[in-house]
Amino acid sequence: MKSPMAPPIHPMPNHLFHHFLSDPSHWRLGSFFFCPADHRLIVPKRMRGLGWTLNFARPLALPYLYPSCILATVYGGWELAGALGTGCDARFAIKRLVVLGLISLCYRLANPIPKTRPPTSSPPTATTPPLPLK
Repeated sequence: MKSPMAPPIHPMPNHLFHHFLSDPSHWRLGSFFFCPADHRLIVPKRMRGLGWTLNFARPLALPYLYPSCILATVYGGWELAGALGTGCDARFAIKRLVVLGLISLCYRLANPIPKTRPPTSSPPTATTPPLPLK
């Protein structure tokens, strides 16, 4: 059952999908697809048959990107510690740093910094007492 607040989804013809994928202006740095008009989150890669990529113009693309970056960082640190021949203490420190980083990332995402406007000077009103003259 659809929610009454959900916007209607209009199906897009297949020729528009192919047009978006073949247009070079929608590909950033050659491999990042960025097309706000395309409502799909996951799209085929530029060279067909090589897999799928995210449409980074969609707001839901970033939550999919964060875990993969975190996993790549953790795996790289773990492999580096193993290659350097470090003991259990270094690997425990890496685990601790990863957990603290994840906690701070979750805290930051849960409590965004509010955007504040700079104070504007308003003309004095009748309720504001006039400044004394010297």
